[in-house]
Amino acid sequence: MGIRELFFRWPTRKGKLLINLIGKVLMYCRRRQNEKRDGLAAVEFAILTPLLFLIIAGTMEICSALFLQEALTVCAYEGARTGAQRKATQAQVIARVQEVLTERGIVGGDVQVDPAPEAAVMFQPITVTVTAPTTGNTILPLRGWYSWMGSLEFDAEVVMVKEFSDVVAP
Repeated sequence: MGIRELFFRWPTRKGKLLINLIGKVLMYCRRRQNEKRDGLAAVEFAILTPLLFLIIAGTMEICSALFLQEALTVCAYEGARTGAQRKATQAQVIARVQEVLTERGIVGGDVQVDPAPEAAVMFQPITVTVTAPTTGNTILPLRGWYSWMGSLEFDAEVVMVKEFSDVVAP
């Protein structure tokens, strides 16, 4: 004879009383468990919130570094493209790179051109290197928090071949 059969064979009043008693005991036990879990949820939130914000801030900084690297590559490409053209000068290359750096909002960029485009002969490679620090080029103002790493520098280098000779043959 199972419990279900026992309850349904008993007189209706006794069966209902027993079922109600068991239900109330179970609800009381569940209520006590939920009260204990309320405090646990607050502790979990307090522990995990700083970790979540740290992950979000780290992701933003990594994206900022990737943008900086890509922007420096674009600047070096524009400078090399300018330097590879006919009658280009080193001043024009530096001016073009500085213009693109300003458009992209990068501060503290440095440009090096080797060799100078006006001294390069036809089919000689011209190398443009652009360097910029992470300081001042990040999204979050957390410089003091990770100053132990120092100021990291990103650089990009592009090589193009001089297309034409600046000297016209007679």
